[in-house]
Amino acid sequence: MPVIKRIDKIVFVAFIAPLIFTFIISEFIFLMQFLWKYIDDLVGKGLETTLLFQLLGLFSFKVVPLALPLSILLASSMVMGNFGENNEIVACKASGISTLRMMSSLLVFVLLLSIGAFYFSNRVLPYTNLKFMSLLMDIRKHKPALDIKEGVFYKGINGFTLKIGKKAPNNTSIFDIIIYDHSSGYGNDNILLAEKGEMELSADGRYMVLELMDGRQYQETMKRNKSFELLNEQNIVEFKYYRKVFDLKEFKLSRTDQSLYKGYHEMLNSKQLRIEADSINRDLLASKNVMNDYNRGFLLYSRPEVLPEKDTVGFQQEKDSLNITGMLSSDGPNMTVVNSAIANIESMQNYLEMHLSDLDVKKSFKEKFEVELYKRFMLSFACIIFLLIGSSMGAIVRKGGLGMPILISICFYLVFHVLNMTGDKLAYNRVVPAEIGAWLPAIVLLPIAIGLAYAATNDSKIFKKDTYINFFNIKQLYLKYFLK
Repeated sequence: MPVIKRIDKIVFVAFIAPLIFTFIISEFIFLMQFLWKYIDDLVGKGLETTLLFQLLGLFSFKVVPLALPLSILLASSMVMGNFGENNEIVACKASGISTLRMMSSLLVFVLLLSIGAFYFSNRVLPYTNLKFMSLLMDIRKHKPALDIKEGVFYKGINGFTLKIGKKAPNNTSIFDIIIYDHSSGYGNDNILLAEKGEMELSADGRYMVLELMDGRQYQETMKRNKSFELLNEQNIVEFKYYRKVFDLKEFKLSRTDQSLYKGYHEMLNSKQLRIEADSINRDLLASKNVMNDYNRGFLLYSRPEVLPEKDTVGFQQEKDSLNITGMLSSDGPNMTVVNSAIANIESMQNYLEMHLSDLDVKKSFKEKFEVELYKRFMLSFACIIFLLIGSSMGAIVRKGGLGMPILISICFYLVFHVLNMTGDKLAYNRVVPAEIGAWLPAIVLLPIAIGLAYAATNDSKIFKKDTYINFFNIKQLYLKYFLK
């Protein structure tokens, strides 16, 4: 018993350092993917460094459910590969300790880790997703930073277009200045030209002040003559000094109310997701009654009436005497009834189309809520699956380090990622139920993980190259001697 406990401790200690290392690497890879995806939204907007670090920090929380299974897969493959390469697995098996028993301490640890991962996904992640999404949307709507270049028309300030011929090295002295003021809405009816000037920002950064020297102002105005006709009039003013102030409040990052994003499925915990899905289910079940209540007002008979027995004969005679063809003819006296019926049918059809469109939107929201709910459990369960796959492949291949284990892990993780996206798409399009779509990676990879664990424990020859070499040698001998 002390020997087994010592082995559990050795395996566990050997697993922790690679797990932390690979988790950091996985987080870094996902962060680089984020920067590559949103680089156009971040560059050139003059964002504060603290704001960028805040955005990256929030995104690092967002990708924990994806980075953790990958790090477990990498770490377990590296550790068991090292044990196999150093013949420590052979020594354990010689002592009567199976490969699966060697992994028992890792199984217990990863089971506890997956429970913690579910708590993180259910409690912490919705809050960080809300912060991240609101901050990212604000940054994407934020205007680029004020950057006026030489010889280029700058249109970043609403209502104005600026052009500077030359800038001094101090970036404040400017020359050959043209300012088109079209804030009035009537085109470029106010133009400022200046030979030189000074450009600076106010202390709080809310205003840009241009102090222009030796220039002219061309301004067009509308004037009425004695006949009350509108005439264009141009005023030309020469100046030695002119001070122009631009309001830059639109360049400040404005934060929107985070409550606008609270109903999104990634911002809800499991209880809220279940409540939202149940609420939509009730709406879908009640939609039939809603349609019946609406259509009842357009139908002549909402249910069949039971006529008294004594009036049946008279009613049948009156029915037979009706001239239906004459009533429906274009020159009949009851054409108003026909037009009214057609209008009622069109109204019912339009309402039905609108109602079906609304139901389709509700169903899409329902699928998103349910898929997100099931994925909270699936991603935690994926940690256990990847531990079995990584440990088993490491024990079978018996190669440690950063070579073969990384190749194996990337292949399995790509399969997991493709299945994850495919399952989401199938569930969102209602091709498969939400639980099948969310659990598709686990459904496919769990049998593979069990098969690999069985092969690693029982020294299966399936993954040994000698098996296939001997098989093909036998096949060649058969072809050589029996098919002459």
